[in-house]
Amino acid sequence: MTLFGKIKNAAKANRAMRNDWKAFKKLQKRYNASLNNEKDRVKQRYLLLRETHTIEKGMSLRNPRKGFGKGKAMHLIEGVQAYKDRFGFDGFMEYPIRVLRSYINYTEASGVEIPDIKRMFGEIDIALSGSKVEDCVLTLSKEECSGVGKDFEALLNSRHSIRYFKDEPVGKELIDKALRMASRTPSACNRQAWRTHVYSGRRAHALLQWQGGCRGFEDEIGTAILVTADLRAFLYYEQGQAYIDGGLYAMNLINALHSEGLGTIPLSCGFTFEKLESLKEFGVPEYEVPILIIGTGVMEDMVKVPVSDRRPIESTNIYH
Repeated sequence: MTLFGKIKNAAKANRAMRNDWKAFKKLQKRYNASLNNEKDRVKQRYLLLRETHTIEKGMSLRNPRKGFGKGKAMHLIEGVQAYKDRFGFDGFMEYPIRVLRSYINYTEASGVEIPDIKRMFGEIDIALSGSKVEDCVLTLSKEECSGVGKDFEALLNSRHSIRYFKDEPVGKELIDKALRMASRTPSACNRQAWRTHVYSGRRAHALLQWQGGCRGFEDEIGTAILVTADLRAFLYYEQGQAYIDGGLYAMNLINALHSEGLGTIPLSCGFTFEKLESLKEFGVPEYEVPILIIGTGVMEDMVKVPVSDRRPIESTNIYH
């Protein structure tokens, strides 16, 4: 290609990327859940789901701190009340209300009184007295949470996020086997741009502390696998493809680890670039974008897991 042709192609690519960035920024300003969310029912639901799961997962730790989550529970109650005042009661509210009821029962059973939370919650709960009364945390056996020897549907239904493990290393041969299985993941034009960084012991704990989503149980996770995608594999019009290919691979890797009987927990890497830049301290080059961290380990004989209700497919699917 001539020098003029190279300059022309570079200009074309730069112009297209700039236009895409501007278009995405416009979408973010309009639809991001951090902005203009008070009057948006859908954004409020997503925010409440996030806050609900924060409380739910706290109850699934090995030894939750007594009285944990009071501030978060109060904030969630206020959010549910605001949702009710603006949009009225609907079926969506059963999930956060059920988790709050479970949290109150759990906290009082541990000997901690929370009268203010109980009073505020009662005002909402009365209106939904017909909603399900179920525990939001299950205690299951290792066999129930293992994917070994199960068909695909049973494998998916048996996987839960595990937040504590035996103090026992995961063998390299087991991780290698899961990596080989995950390598069958489809990718754009078979470029296979995913990368994995496996950390153990103190390095794993440091990475989990950096991630920040497992405060209180970082030391319970002895192995952490950071999944990334190589930006060098993609063209100017494929700016989101790294996350698509990396996400597909990460889910396959989770299922592969699960099929080998290991417990897993996916931990988001959805952060600002300022925070992501510090990943270089963990040996990750700047041309790799982080997808997520998978904490994994050997499960205890009995584990606690959050129910984490799933939305009905009617609410997430449209037949055209």
